[in-house]
Amino acid sequence: MAMTLGPDGHPEEPYLFDLALGRAGTEVREHVAWCGSCDHRVSKYRGLIADIRLEHDFVRQVQAELTRPATPEELNSPAYRKVQNMMTDARNGDRGAEELIRCAELGDDEMKASFNEYAKQPFFPFVLLYACQGASRLAAHVPGRALLLARTASLWGEMLNEPARQQPVSRPLVLAEAALLESQAELRLQNADAALDAVRRARDLFDEAKSDPAFDGARCDYFEASCLFFLARYDEAVELLEEAAEGFAEVDQDHWIGRVEMTLGMCQTQLEDHDAALEHYETAIGMLDQQMDALAWGATQVNYGILLGRLGDVAKARQAFRLALSSAIRYGIATVARGARFNLAELNLTTGEPAKALPDFQTLAELAKADNNINHLVMCQVYVAECLGMLGRDREMVDSLKGIHIARGRMAFGEPAIEELLACLDRGDLDLRVVSHVRQYLKATEAGSREEYRWVRVS
Repeated sequence: MAMTLGPDGHPEEPYLFDLALGRAGTEVREHVAWCGSCDHRVSKYRGLIADIRLEHDFVRQVQAELTRPATPEELNSPAYRKVQNMMTDARNGDRGAEELIRCAELGDDEMKASFNEYAKQPFFPFVLLYACQGASRLAAHVPGRALLLARTASLWGEMLNEPARQQPVSRPLVLAEAALLESQAELRLQNADAALDAVRRARDLFDEAKSDPAFDGARCDYFEASCLFFLARYDEAVELLEEAAEGFAEVDQDHWIGRVEMTLGMCQTQLEDHDAALEHYETAIGMLDQQMDALAWGATQVNYGILLGRLGDVAKARQAFRLALSSAIRYGIATVARGARFNLAELNLTTGEPAKALPDFQTLAELAKADNNINHLVMCQVYVAECLGMLGRDREMVDSLKGIHIARGRMAFGEPAIEELLACLDRGDLDLRVVSHVRQYLKATEAGSREEYRWVRVS
């Protein structure tokens, strides 16, 4: 088979790789004999092939050793028994951690009883460790419960006697994982300063525990960057995220790199580098597993859609929101489902289709009311009112906002805008212009804008 040359006039890579394996044809050999560039590339391939063969031989030796039956002498040795006991404790600890997380989600009494029960067991340190590592899902969905779990695990962890390196589960390692879980929960509760303190405490404890510096250091970088993003310190967050990506790459943690890419996209969006943000989002979507990383994958699609909509690519934005919504429904990720539905409805509203947007905003308002989420409830009610106003249903627009007085003094953002709404309702002169102005201000302040509110009408 004739050798194919690339655009640069050199043999294409498969031919050079075949030569490194010792199976190339005469044409390739003759070319490499005089071409220093190709000879260098072949040398690199030969080194790579040697490393692969060496690793393959090592793996075969390890597998043979692992499958070899233990001798009677080994079975009776203290070291063998210690390893077997540790493996048994780890398995029991994993099952116990799942039960502890389940009880933590149920309520205080159930969690307390579970802690007290497992504290009697020799594998309790594993329960504490694995529960803190496995409760990220809890932090995403019910952060208050995750925070209580983290703090309770930390109290029990303080009573462990094992220092670093003497036992597979040491006191500082448990405390580090508890602090990392605490940071995630605090951030979901919008307590960014407390979350930042917790993740920095976790970093010091991981150092004390002498744990895996690449993986645990990268996790701390990632969660600290998440806190910095929330505090609008985007440049600092980007630096830490780039370090996190390097650490995760060292230990082949692609799904963690996907999360890093998602957060880099969020940072670059805030820094107005939209091309970089789109690239990070697309990389994250490709690296995250839609099922195993359902929360991160769905959140990335939502953020990707928001940016596409902002850039005017409405069709692709709508597709991203729909993908996020269908995935969230399939895997039971309520927060992503609501985010996708909200942004899809907003896209319909801002592209002149209020009739499509109205039922979604009404549903979202009911969900926010059931959750007693005043901020989101008011946002959805204002969107509902705007849809009704755009449809010419002015009386219904006014009626839809009559319950908004409950928000007075309870909003985390946008209080001056609510005051104008209430003033217009009291005077009976509320119109679509005011509603749209208030909606735009609420959306901007929720996203972090600190611009002063300008009244449409003088109070």
